[in-house]
Amino acid sequence: LRPGIVLPPIPLAAFRAVREGLRGRGGPVFIGAGHADRRKGFDLFLTAAARIAEERADARFVWLGALDPWAQDLAAAARGQGLDLTLPGFVTDSLAWYRGADVYLLTSRQDPGPMTVIHAAAVGTPFVGYAADIGLIGLSEEAGRFVPPGDEAGFVAAALEAAAAVTS
Repeated sequence: LRPGIVLPPIPLAAFRAVREGLRGRGGPVFIGAGHADRRKGFDLFLTAAARIAEERADARFVWLGALDPWAQDLAAAARGQGLDLTLPGFVTDSLAWYRGADVYLLTSRQDPGPMTVIHAAAVGTPFVGYAADIGLIGLSEEAGRFVPPGDEAGFVAAALEAAAAVTS
């Protein structure tokens, strides 16, 4: 089986709880996931988040996964600058978090899967990703969009466009 084919079981109550927690304040929600390190592009996630927040002050951001000390320092600095950033860690109800978000931000510099994008797509959340060393290139474009690595402006524009396309 390809990673992500079998989805983890999630009770409906988890979807409701996450949706109420994320949607209660309005504004688009952008999510990323994985062990927050350089390979997963946690710094790129925060850079994109800051630029998105400049365009949409009501935007909120979530990172699912563990943060090493480097990532913790980056997250603290981003929060200190006012970024609305939620860091629940690794969660068992990740599908509910993906569904509660408007757009998945795939900032990995290298990932053979990634299963997280598959899970986000499975619950209807589109992605915007950097076309780096990502194993899903050519297999997932119907669920999202890739932009060239390093094209921060294009990444942010695509993320905002994807969020604007979300309807109830």
